[in-house]
Amino acid sequence: MHARVQRGHGEFLFVGKGATDFRALARFRSAELVSINMSSNRLTSTIGLAQHASLISLDLSHNLIETIDGLEGLANLQVLRLHHNHLTSATGLEQLHQLQVLDVNNNDLTSIAELRRCTALTELDVSCNALSE
Repeated sequence: MHARVQRGHGEFLFVGKGATDFRALARFRSAELVSINMSSNRLTSTIGLAQHASLISLDLSHNLIETIDGLEGLANLQVLRLHHNHLTSATGLEQLHQLQVLDVNNNDLTSIAELRRCTALTELDVSCNALSE
């Protein structure tokens, strides 16, 4: 199931249950997408989103993601929700300099040292992880 909603100057895309990768996004013009919600799917990777540089908000919560790769092209990203995944490292997030809201609760993180470079962060949820810092 896909729903595409036009609001103001951008489009919001919701991709329904069962997606295992980002192929469903290929038919949408990347310059128009400002928000993608692919929560509660079966995603195992974040690779495949780099062409969506206009994204401001990305929700990949409740998936099977273990590592963060391929997000460096999302220079405008301000909100990222990755809670309830299987993340063991925050590596890859340090390149998101516009990131203001990050939710990585309920993962397997042991360190968040990489987030020191995310100086725009105003809201951070790292609860229910195995942090040693």
